[in-house]
Formats: sequence, structure tokens, C-alpha cells
Amino acid sequence: FLMGDRLKSLLDERDTNKDGHLDRTEFERMVKMQEPCATEEQLSEMFQRLDRDGDGTITLEKMYVAMNSIQDEGKEDGDRDGKDGNENWDRERILRTPSMITSA
Repeated sequence: FLMGDRLKSLLDERDTNKDGHLDRTEFERMVKMQEPCATEEQLSEMFQRLDRDGDGTITLEKMYVAMNSIQDEGKEDGDRDGKDGNENWDRERILRTPSMITSA
């Protein structure tokens, strides 16, 4: 499952202490790399939306849930290459756009 591989790769790249999840600092650093103008309010809202159980971490499972929500809301936008009807989600596009996470 391509999206799963992309999300795992993203988590692995941004998990600087290699504990298997993103804490708030790692998450904010990741978002700021993609969206330098993200406000503290946006960062907080994104983190809370992804950290649905409130344990202070973003796990691969939580990222799956968020990305599935995004896909469900925008199925017609998912076929980025317009060739095959398959969803071709781009992690950079999703993470560059705070509203993609906060509106899920």
C-alpha cells in the first residue's frame, strides 16, 4: 500500500530520537520545514487533530487515520496524475498545507 509506505518513511525521517513516534517538537519541526509561516495556533490545532487520544504523540496509525480522512474528503482530487483513477497522494503537498490536516 503506497500511502502506508510514504507515511512510514515520513515518520521514520522525522522521528529524530527513533522512538517510533513524533512528539510535539518533532512534529512542529516537520511542519515548519514544509510550511515556515505556520502559526503556533495552526501547529497546535494540527497536532491535536492528529493526536486523537491525547497522549502527546503522533504514531503511524494516527497518521493513517488522518490521511484516510483527507482522502475520503477529496476523492476526486486524489488522482493527481489523471491517468488511472488511482489516488496518488503526495506527502509534501499534504504537509505543506496546514488546512489539509486541520480540516480533516
